[in-house]
Amino acid sequence: MIATVVLGILGGFFAAASTLRRIEDINVGISDIVHGDLSQRIPLGDAAGNMRKLIENFNNMLDQTESLMQGVRTVSDNIAHDLRTPLTRMRNNLSQLQQQSSGDGDKVQQLIEECDGILATFNALLRIAQLEAGNRLSDFTHLQLAPLVADVVDLYEPLATDKGLVLRNWCEPVEYDGDRDLIFQMLVNLIDNAVKYTPAGGEISVTLRSLEDGMPLVGVVDTGPGVPLADRENIFRRFFRLESARSEQPGSGLGLSLVQAVVKLHRGKIELSNNRPGLRVEITLG
Repeated sequence: MIATVVLGILGGFFAAASTLRRIEDINVGISDIVHGDLSQRIPLGDAAGNMRKLIENFNNMLDQTESLMQGVRTVSDNIAHDLRTPLTRMRNNLSQLQQQSSGDGDKVQQLIEECDGILATFNALLRIAQLEAGNRLSDFTHLQLAPLVADVVDLYEPLATDKGLVLRNWCEPVEYDGDRDLIFQMLVNLIDNAVKYTPAGGEISVTLRSLEDGMPLVGVVDTGPGVPLADRENIFRRFFRLESARSEQPGSGLGLSLVQAVVKLHRGKIELSNNRPGLRVEITLG
């Protein structure tokens, strides 16, 4: 009887441990999916019975969701690609017309600027699509990040000074393997947003340091109006803009979407928090 009880306890322990381990694997897979990696699937392993059926149904649901999302992205990317050519042609024709016209040069210039804005939107859409497809991994090189950050800060310092802002830069020497052009564009988008929305007399701080595991941490902190907690997840969606920003600054709502795509390509993460006042953006590159 004692042997039977002991064997029953041991059997129950190992069965419970196996189930808990399987649940933990599912939790890890779901966590990756929630953070935007729809290509992840829950491994079946040695699961059997109802647990195996549950995992299979969940993976089938992910297959359908990924297919629908890919269809939407493909349509938007195709539209952007197809419309870019005629818009470029129209922009070139307007440029020629401006050179030939004598009295309506300002109107033609306004039309050219409108075309440039639309083309910039389409180019951003196509670039985001390329990043989400992982097509830039071959451009990864060994980088010194501190000079790269300093270049972007130097680029925006005159604009910040003209607006009456203090732009500070504090960087530690950090080495990293990544795409230089994309990281540069990521920093440009972040600092450009901070300069746009920080009122005169405010401050913007750009920092770079290395974490304990050696991964780079980039921070952009401003004293602007910040982003409401309810909108912090939405601001990375394509074309999303805060209502207060629509009337203040022109834009397409793709800048932070591109930032998120660059961070995901580099296996990193973005965290937003309140600077009281302002917004604190911290990016950890993986």
